[in-house]
Amino acid sequence: MMKRNFLVMAFITAAACMSQAAVPVENFSSHQFGDPMSDKVFNARRGAVILNNNIFAKSEVGIDPKSVERVIKEIKLPLVIRDINDRHDSLVVTQYPFTINGVEYDYAVQIELKNFKDIHWASLEDLKEKRFPDLKGPYIFMIDRNFITHDVASYKIDENFVYDMQVVSSADFESPQGLPAFSVIRIFTRTPANIPPVRLR
Repeated sequence: MMKRNFLVMAFITAAACMSQAAVPVENFSSHQFGDPMSDKVFNARRGAVILNNNIFAKSEVGIDPKSVERVIKEIKLPLVIRDINDRHDSLVVTQYPFTINGVEYDYAVQIELKNFKDIHWASLEDLKEKRFPDLKGPYIFMIDRNFITHDVASYKIDENFVYDMQVVSSADFESPQGLPAFSVIRIFTRTPANIPPVRLR
């Protein structure tokens, strides 16, 4: 069993490296607020992103940079963070670090969006159910270049920012043959590369 788990993890790591090598940096929209980063660094980040009205979004990965009004990095405490889970609970933060859904954060960054009411937030599971309702068995999520290795339920994505979604089966790869089947749900966000600019005549 341990050997099988090791082989599955080895396959996921290899697939991540291949996907990172295959996607040009200019196509990578997940980190418009910073430089592209490895899966390990991406999943280990210690800052919580909150939006208008202190809505918890966990990460900027699901936000269209064009919708951003301003970014506030110095946030005074106490701070009420709203919508931290699917029950829409709130959390009062009185000191750093603080914990949301079992994940510890050292700081918070607020991203104010221009038209917050026009944004349609969805969890990764919401997107999966809308696009691939019949997909069964184990699956993992990947947003642009990065695998989401933990705390999947905390991510929010603006549905208008989703360019495409695809499912890649482990059966499509040579290396994991003979191992339990699983799927990779790939979420691609909109970028200048996949949404060409409108040219005026």
